[in-house]
Amino acid sequence: MNILFLGTSGVHHALIAANIYLKKPVVDFNSIPDFANVVLESSGFPIYVGEDNQGNQVYSLGAGSDINMVKKSIEGLRNVFGYSANDLVVKPVSVKGEKLLALLKLIPASLGGRLWHKLLPALILKSQLKNIYRDI
Repeated sequence: MNILFLGTSGVHHALIAANIYLKKPVVDFNSIPDFANVVLESSGFPIYVGEDNQGNQVYSLGAGSDINMVKKSIEGLRNVFGYSANDLVVKPVSVKGEKLLALLKLIPASLGGRLWHKLLPALILKSQLKNIYRDI
């Protein structure tokens, strides 16, 4: 089975949720591989995070502003291609401030974007850990 954590950003709260699900340490978000990697986020591809104890592959994906529509689209495609919920589980992850996270990734590196891509999301998401755990 594949498990896809879906957020407005695949390199922020969805990535943290996937790491928590895999029981990886998330004390320092900046130590999580690919955290706030906006180049990777802009590729549009799911980010492989790891494999759980049952052999399920775990991914995170940024969906933009309409997570529910993207979830329905992925589940619809899953069904069209003949797969079931046992083959692919889509878990949306929602936090307060997620729209701001989506805007921060638009700041160019030349204007200090790299700093803002990591610093502000880490501050926002530390206060949202309870909501992230809820969505796992």
